[in-house]
Amino acid sequence: MRLDEIFKTDIAREINPVVKVADRSEEQLIEEINSYVVTEVIECYVEEFLNHYAETRLQETDHIGVWLYGFVGAGKSHFAKIIGLLLSNPTISGQTTIDRFLPRVQTCKSPREIERLLFEIRNNFETVVIPFHIGSEADQVNEENVCRIFYRVFLRHLGLSEDFRIALVEQTLIRAGKYEEFKKAIFDSAGEKWEEVRKPDYWDLYRQEIFSALAKILPS
Repeated sequence: MRLDEIFKTDIAREINPVVKVADRSEEQLIEEINSYVVTEVIECYVEEFLNHYAETRLQETDHIGVWLYGFVGAGKSHFAKIIGLLLSNPTISGQTTIDRFLPRVQTCKSPREIERLLFEIRNNFETVVIPFHIGSEADQVNEENVCRIFYRVFLRHLGLSEDFRIALVEQTLIRAGKYEEFKKAIFDSAGEKWEEVRKPDYWDLYRQEIFSALAKILPS
């Protein structure tokens, strides 16, 4: 038997040295899950996090932040990505993330406890994960604080404008059940989709059409 034949995975495969949290390609996700090694230390952190997360179903808490720290290359991004995938549990190539991950914990000290927590979260939570790299999102010119960056990325995820003022108008229209009607009115009058018209370069050009549509649809 050759040395490389004793491994379950192909040890000659190309390994990406940098895990990108926002990379959601199926091939990359499968590789990152299947190659994840749950060491004794990682097992403790996974179990601790899942315990705290599962507890929020029955007990409200204001402890909503998790801080990962470690040296460069310690595996922070990979750990965060795995946790996010387990919480949202997307189906990847016909198999859920949790089902794909379970074989990785079978050599742990408490595999049944991790399984229990994962099944509890899967059956009782609906989690939406919004992955992004904060360094790439930060406005270096205006020196945005973390809260503004988080909110801007959240608005983008919802399909709303990243301009807080415009997003407020959009949210008002959504609450009134008039958002789709407003977008149609903009397209009819401007000949452009609202997602284009609301961009900074177009706003002044279509100001009249925007305010006319708002006055018609939300006269109050």
